[in-house]
Amino acid sequence: MKAKHIQAAIDALERWDGFATESVLPCTEQDVAVMAARLPGGRVPEAYRELLAYGGRKLGGVYGGVDISYEMTWALLSHDYRDIVAMIRPWDKAVVLPPELFVLNEHVGSNFTFVRLDEGDDPPVYFWEEGEGGLEVATREHDSFSGFLLKLVEKHIRHRGGDTRPEARTSHTR
Repeated sequence: MKAKHIQAAIDALERWDGFATESVLPCTEQDVAVMAARLPGGRVPEAYRELLAYGGRKLGGVYGGVDISYEMTWALLSHDYRDIVAMIRPWDKAVVLPPELFVLNEHVGSNFTFVRLDEGDDPPVYFWEEGEGGLEVATREHDSFSGFLLKLVEKHIRHRGGDTRPEARTSHTR
């Protein structure tokens, strides 16, 4: 698969020596269409769509750290982000999530990662953590989804004892 936005993350994963032992499971076009139908404008950001098409359900163990899988994202979206609203409510009693908010992940009811659907095909990634305030305190953690994904992949490889330097990698094909 050749991807426009997330190719660097795919290359890093596929060149990793441990990749041959990890499973990758993509989403179907129907999975993506169902998700897109729930979003304003009817489309998933292109960089995330590329991830779904490559390994949206499983990505070689990468989702064990920060779970941005289809299952996580769909669970949050299909419940209208009620857990996200409940998480913010102690700091913002009148919280209303903007329709362009697309939550990728939540972790133990205390933080979540999101993008804004109105910020392009490879949008910046934001992080909100409890104890700070409402959405206005979310920090821009990465300038692009593709950069965020590459960091997740590199962290996973390092955690598994791999080397993320391009010259240290062996090429693998799937």
